[in-house]
Amino acid sequence: MTGIHLSVFRDADLNCDCTLNGVSRQHNRLTLVGPDISGPFEPTEDAPAVKIVRRKLRGKDGGFIEYMHLEPIDAKYNGGRWLMFGGNVAYTSDSRFPSDYPFKIHDRFEGGQ
Repeated sequence: MTGIHLSVFRDADLNCDCTLNGVSRQHNRLTLVGPDISGPFEPTEDAPAVKIVRRKLRGKDGGFIEYMHLEPIDAKYNGGRWLMFGGNVAYTSDSRFPSDYPFKIHDRFEGGQ
């Protein structure tokens, strides 16, 4: 499983971690992997794997829009927990990145035990 490296961007003015110790707090680089992503880099401890999650959300006009975000590939949804946006984004200038804008990183666990 190979992919492309992404840089993690955080708000430099915040003096806290809104991810509750999520992957984007712990690392400055992530490795984007998935069926539509080809790249030369293997995920490592310093650049763990993330995947794109695509969802359809209802837009203001009542139609549906595609919303894409990143999640850790090894996220465990047990005990009624879910992932949400923790305040950080990731991006790369690599032309294989499937977007012209940074993706939000959903790496903050909420709910459950």
